[in-house]
Amino acid sequence: YEIASCLVGSEMCIRDRHTGSAAKIAKEMGVHRNTIINYFLELRAMGAEIEYDNERNTYYFKKSFDIQLKIKI
Repeated sequence: YEIASCLVGSEMCIRDRHTGSAAKIAKEMGVHRNTIINYFLELRAMGAEIEYDNERNTYYFKKSFDIQLKIKI
C-alpha cells in the first residue's frame, strides 16, 4: 500500500507541475532521493514520459498520463 500511495503522490505532484528537484520531493515525502528516482522509473515503466524543466525547476509529463492502481487485500 505504501509504494502505491507514493506512486500516486509522485504522479499528482508532477501533474500539478510544482515538484522542484528530486531531492526536494524526497524531503517533502520523507524518503531518500534515490527512492524518488525509483518511483519515476516505475512511472516510466507504466508508460509515463517524465521530463524536467530547468527554467521552472519542475518535472512534468510530456504527454497525458493516467495512473490506475488496483489493490487487493
